[in-house]
Amino acid sequence: MVGELVLSKDGKVAAVVIGIGGFLGMGEREVAVNVASLRIAQDNNNKTTVSLNATEESLKAAPEWQWIGDRSGTTGNSSAPTQPPASK
Repeated sequence: MVGELVLSKDGKVAAVVIGIGGFLGMGEREVAVNVASLRIAQDNNNKTTVSLNATEESLKAAPEWQWIGDRSGTTGNSSAPTQPPASK
């Protein structure tokens, strides 16, 4: 699930923070992925779908997104990928 959008200094979406792993929110961790690795489309019911072009292994190996201060939406820290994770 997409949790947050990370904006570049010019105001464009640079990365998205997603929750991976866990079950029903327990044990989940957040990682930042390059927005270019997302595929946004509409399904047959005109609902927007977002899928990620990444392997399970690349997501497990991704550094965890670390929030700085409170989560009021200003800053976080990670070595967010500059390239999309490896695809299947």
